[in-house]
Amino acid sequence: MDTSSPIIWVVLGLVLIIVEMFSLSLVLLFFGVAALVVAVLKYAGLNNLPIEILAFAILGIAGLLLFRGKLRRSLKSQPDLSIDRNTPIVLSEDVPAQSSAKIEYQGVLWTAVNDSNTPMKKGDQVFIQRTEGVKLIIRKEAFS
Repeated sequence: MDTSSPIIWVVLGLVLIIVEMFSLSLVLLFFGVAALVVAVLKYAGLNNLPIEILAFAILGIAGLLLFRGKLRRSLKSQPDLSIDRNTPIVLSEDVPAQSSAKIEYQGVLWTAVNDSNTPMKKGDQVFIQRTEGVKLIIRKEAFS
């Protein structure tokens, strides 16, 4: 296999994007997209490894500088989310003390974080205290 094949850039891009899904750092996403763009350029005829690497670096850094802040702001927890903090929810899974678990809320799978020292059991009624990105911070007592 040719080491400068567009497939290598595609694989690199997809790996970076998949790792980003787990890290949520919003850094690797831009470099993953940059790798995919370089793959398209490579497929269109670019055949110079130093230029490919330079394009990858410039596109990744430019995306990071131009769009990361906007993307982070759009993903931050917002007080006007349609999450009812005064109505208890029934846990669909155990949530150990100072730990997290996946629960269903409003038909969507969320990561619930128990920031108390008391374990919560499946079937317990709990209250959502706040959100942190895609996490629900839960407690046994109502929001105060």
